[in-house]
Amino acid sequence: MITPNTSENSPSPLAILQSVWGFSHFKGIQEQIINHLIANKNAFVTLPTGGGKSICYQIPALCKTGTTLVISPLVALMKDQVQQLKKRGVKAVEISGGISKTEITEIIDNCQYGHFQLLYLSPERLSSEWMQNLLKRVPVSLIVLDEAHCISQWGHDFRPAYLNVNQLITLFPKVPVAAFTATATTAVQQDILSVLNLTDVRFFTDSFERKNIAYSVFKTDDKLHYVQKILTKNTLSSIIYLRNRKKCAEWSQHLTQLGFKSTYYHAGLSNSEKTENMRLWMQDEAQVMVATNAFGMGIDKASVQSIIHLDFPENIEDYYQESGRAGRNGAPAHAVILYSDFDLTKAEKLVPEQLPDKRFLLEFYKKLCSYLQIPYGEGENQVFDFKMEAFCKKYDFHLLKAVNSLQFLDRQHLIELSPDFAAKTQLQILISPQEMMNLIQKYSGKTTEVLLSMIRNYAGLYEALTPINLYKIGQKSATNTPQVHQILQELHNQQIVNYLPESADIRFRMVNIREDEYTINRIAPYLETQNKLKIQRINDFVAYVKDEKTCRNLLLLRYFGQEKKENCGICSNCLKQQNQGLNTTEKIIGLLQQGALSSKDISLLLDEKETIIIQAIRELLQQEKISLNQANKYYLVA
Repeated sequence: MITPNTSENSPSPLAILQSVWGFSHFKGIQEQIINHLIANKNAFVTLPTGGGKSICYQIPALCKTGTTLVISPLVALMKDQVQQLKKRGVKAVEISGGISKTEITEIIDNCQYGHFQLLYLSPERLSSEWMQNLLKRVPVSLIVLDEAHCISQWGHDFRPAYLNVNQLITLFPKVPVAAFTATATTAVQQDILSVLNLTDVRFFTDSFERKNIAYSVFKTDDKLHYVQKILTKNTLSSIIYLRNRKKCAEWSQHLTQLGFKSTYYHAGLSNSEKTENMRLWMQDEAQVMVATNAFGMGIDKASVQSIIHLDFPENIEDYYQESGRAGRNGAPAHAVILYSDFDLTKAEKLVPEQLPDKRFLLEFYKKLCSYLQIPYGEGENQVFDFKMEAFCKKYDFHLLKAVNSLQFLDRQHLIELSPDFAAKTQLQILISPQEMMNLIQKYSGKTTEVLLSMIRNYAGLYEALTPINLYKIGQKSATNTPQVHQILQELHNQQIVNYLPESADIRFRMVNIREDEYTINRIAPYLETQNKLKIQRINDFVAYVKDEKTCRNLLLLRYFGQEKKENCGICSNCLKQQNQGLNTTEKIIGLLQQGALSSKDISLLLDEKETIIIQAIRELLQQEKISLNQANKYYLVA
């Protein structure tokens, strides 16, 4: 085994930062971390979202001779980082699921001879003795554990496979180890060090405080109205987070109808749709991105002004990461949670009911194998597609409980969920273009609009089955998705088109053979621990939402073990205390000092019930403090 030293001829870290990443200087404690790792010392790094933690190990990798091993549990994140590095001219590669042994051997050979500076691996790969023997040939200069909170059973995304990193550390006892995380509490940090049995570790922890973000929580039964107020007041780039894929498309459509340029993103979209929607948002052709938490990895947009959560995330760690995508340019930004009584009920009562116990997990696993016709003792490395909703309907499973079961099986590495899979609806026109034009003239209304939208937006429909997006066709033809489906189904029945609606929304690979009770009994202890942690963490989040007195910035800092005495002065709780003596009429006068406003404008700008605003306007009119001009806007009477 070769333990390489830093090359004397290597460019300086700052020179690499400037030439490869285009930044003029390091931020925060980045330079300290980089110099520490270049000096071949162990490190535990906790940098909040937006702190630039990947640069902290990528630059040392370029300063050293040999290969830096990066262990990451997130396949999509690995692929994204490798893709970004390649664009910058850095020699990086990843070994994830679906790569043959021949390809893996070729990658290792290239690492052995210095052709790759960074090698990304999933922790599951480390359990293979064959893989360990291959890695012995690699001149490893640094071992990086990304998303290190996954090592701890007390972490919010514990993955038992990550415990395999101990075997890697044993293979390379003289190679420095760096653990990185964005959201580890003090207890999780200590557990990670205990599991890894690391000594001589220096801690690098940057402050979790985001001074430019105003954290706000508002209770409302009309979230759309509140979102309209926020987006009207804050006109720069925004992200709205939801938990449901279907709701993303619906909310985007609502906002478009209200005049906001909006798009959406979730794991069920095709790669081309994700790329296009991301482009619209990144280039400010769309102000708003409505998304699930699948949207986040690899986002590098500094000018995001608002992050709005319409559904509760699973824990404070996730919320902190998602809200932290706002204001990375240092400008004032907003992180807003909108909730109702139902959201609280769902979090406090329904979420625990959606967590599978051992009995449910066993039944789910056996029924899933039967549904996909996987015989006992078989299925290893086979890939399966299915539609979760149809499966749950057949066996009368609670949908969210089933989804949680599937995700748990994925985290335990019994299956590998495909992060990019999106089975698409397909269509082919079976008549000639001239016949189609005659048909369009014959039809009227929605059918004509749907056909025209389809032909204008998709090439090759006459030649072969082509993937189409029903929602996109509906948008272009002012028709909703169910109507588009119904129209295309009727055309299919008339043999005018060949219409194949999507039949699957999930793809996974069976990692091991089917063994039913043996399989589930082996992972059941982790299930009980993780369920308790999930309930505790959602309760922590509910407590954060319900606290209407404490500075929200201080609440977040305390959660991550950091103390500060001064209130932020800009969160909803701080502003509420500051405005306690200010009534609605005074607030309206304050707004009108900036210029005339309509009643709708005033309603959008004030966090008050509409009935209270109307009453305040009436009082001001009666007192002749305000008046109405010809444009139906209120102004202050001199």
